[in-house]
Amino acid sequence: MNPTHLSNIEAILNICANLTEIVGVRYGVGFIVAAALIAFIKKWRVARNYLLIAIGSLMCGFAMPGAMNWAVATIRDAQAQDLLLLLAVLCGVIALAVLVVGIGLLYLPVHIAKKRQKKRIGWIIGLSALSILFGILWSIALFLAHRDDKQELSQNETISPAAPDNR
Repeated sequence: MNPTHLSNIEAILNICANLTEIVGVRYGVGFIVAAALIAFIKKWRVARNYLLIAIGSLMCGFAMPGAMNWAVATIRDAQAQDLLLLLAVLCGVIALAVLVVGIGLLYLPVHIAKKRQKKRIGWIIGLSALSILFGILWSIALFLAHRDDKQELSQNETISPAAPDNR
């Protein structure tokens, strides 16, 4: 294989690995912030689950560039340049999957808000859309999707089980 082609394949591998790192770290940090915000409203299970997802996302994000560099170095040492093309295809598939999951995660707060029938879903949709530019807004949208509406809280406070029924 031509050395120029090897450099191009290695560049593609670095682009895919860096894309995976960026998406992994972005959502890892976003899930950590969301877990901290959700812990303030005492939804411990959800906060714990988001924290575990964050740790996994950060680990995968930080490990991908190193794993790609290790694989390329191993293939070069073994002088099996034909495997480099297979690795590039595999890395491209992984990067495409990460990109699809990353774009799908933008919709997560909206999905949760629709499922919980939030009254101000427009805010959550707007924050999710703007989170493409400012990542912290995604965490805030996820928090708002999990937070109870104020009307729900006031209705729950007025209804007490010990209240007499005057019919």
